[in-house]
Amino acid sequence: MLTTDFLSLVKNTDVTIGDTPTRRDRVARFGLVSELGSILSALKKVILREDAGILAEHITKGELREELGDAFWYVGMCTNILCDGKDIFSECLDELESLHCGPSTESERVKQAGPQRIAEFEKVKTEFDMDKTLDNFQRAAFETRRTEGDELRDVCVAVLQQLAAQLVRCYMPESEKVKINTEVNEKSDKNIVIETAWHLAALATLNDLKLSEISKDLKVKTDFRGEGSPSVIRDGLFRKQESFPETFEIAFVPNPEDEQISEMFWLREDGYHLKLGASLKDNHSGGDGYRYHDAIHVAFAVHLGWSPNLRKFMNLKRKSDKKTDDNEDGGRAAILEEMIILHIHTYASKLKLYINEAKGNPPEKQLVESPFADPSVLTFEFIRGLHELTTSSEVFKSKEADWRHAISAGYEMYIRLQAAGGVLVANVKERTLSYRSLSDNEKLSTVGVPFPSGN
Repeated sequence: MLTTDFLSLVKNTDVTIGDTPTRRDRVARFGLVSELGSILSALKKVILREDAGILAEHITKGELREELGDAFWYVGMCTNILCDGKDIFSECLDELESLHCGPSTESERVKQAGPQRIAEFEKVKTEFDMDKTLDNFQRAAFETRRTEGDELRDVCVAVLQQLAAQLVRCYMPESEKVKINTEVNEKSDKNIVIETAWHLAALATLNDLKLSEISKDLKVKTDFRGEGSPSVIRDGLFRKQESFPETFEIAFVPNPEDEQISEMFWLREDGYHLKLGASLKDNHSGGDGYRYHDAIHVAFAVHLGWSPNLRKFMNLKRKSDKKTDDNEDGGRAAILEEMIILHIHTYASKLKLYINEAKGNPPEKQLVESPFADPSVLTFEFIRGLHELTTSSEVFKSKEADWRHAISAGYEMYIRLQAAGGVLVANVKERTLSYRSLSDNEKLSTVGVPFPSGN
């Protein structure tokens, strides 16, 4: 990846664009500082597991690679905001060239690096000037190192912590900087960012990681964070009887003999109320309303174009293609979906506890609305964790925004159904999901039998 392409990638995925300059400045500085701390945590694991075998080594290096990617993203953000978007990678190597090769050469630097490395630096710097790739920046910069191995790693850790303190020192009042906290020297934002880039690149090299690989992983991560998928219809090439209808209604009806049991029906356009799946109870000592969790299946179908369970209930499995039927609509896919929904429910229950504690709600006034009514509680890390479970599934193509809409809409419907059941009105084409109350006829309806099911 070219250095300019990397800076463009960061700019195009910066969600703070449009915010006030003051807020963007603080997010950039705090973001880089926090990611530098995460790198230390990853390095600690590398040290702890260095004698644990090759598998543990690969796992910890994978964690370090991700943390380095996040830190480099914030280097890019700081470059765009604090350094006017200038190519700090080029400026870094130009400065190193003047210190090691030009009239301003520092003899001690040259002596510690050695003539062979300086010659190699000049060679790779020439290559970088021609192609401007991150990998050649990394190679050239590393040739100016003055220590090796663990000692260099420790130097990088110490310097990065100093740079982190210098980066946020601007928020201190003058009284603090001048009279009390005087241990950290002032340094320009540009020099802080340049030195941070050098030391992060050095850590990557020490751990046999290329910046091109790191930036490739970062692009995958940022692509997932992009806008929602333009279409979530995954069965457009299949027969009508194997495709989710563009619009459909699913009724959740409390059993008239036992309201702790929920029945689910597809209210078909031909007037037939088709029972879907088995009758459900919460199967929980606390009665948490989980019998209505199928509402989230409906939301998945609407916003992700994916719900192996609902597809099976509605007898829409894509049997005309054996591979799709086995891999996307089969038992394993159904278990995956149930696991994801249980994970969402567990997370929501934890959030409810936090919200009730924060608001000081007594037991009789516990939160009854969806905790996801506040979009900020659906963190990127949580959503990405769900997304990573679907690596081998068709739904893996869905974006963060798709998952966010599916989870929010599904859980809202799940909460609303707990009062007295209801009907979910799904529009797959428009990607909308709404609620209406059961009519008297629908409340009494137990017409229909389940379609034969199978995995």
